[in-house]
Amino acid sequence: KSYVSALGFDETVDALERNSVMNGWEIPQVRDLQNTYLEAGLSDMTRVKILYLCNPEGGYTILKDDGFKAMSVMMPMPVSVYEKTDGTIGISSMNLGMMSEMFSGEVKDVLSNGARDFEVSLEGII
Repeated sequence: KSYVSALGFDETVDALERNSVMNGWEIPQVRDLQNTYLEAGLSDMTRVKILYLCNPEGGYTILKDDGFKAMSVMMPMPVSVYEKTDGTIGISSMNLGMMSEMFSGEVKDVLSNGARDFEVSLEGII
């Protein structure tokens, strides 16, 4: 899913971090992709940060079953905040609500709850 932020880049990152933590997420890592590219000598990249959102209980619920261990490739959930060349700020994430429809039981519940918690985390930003 992609969204347009009503805030500036730094304000979007800060608000998303704050709101996500208030809605049950942990953020074990934030990657500054612009800085990575600049360090590699690629100078024309706009600002891009990826926040990795983790819900330990939800992740545990999914990954305790060997049949769902492959889902670890999506964990923690990356959320991208980026600046377009026209100055608008975008936010992109996996569509957990749509993904939840591919499963049943606990996995469906975890993904559905994650979708809800993430959407609430976007309030006041988009």
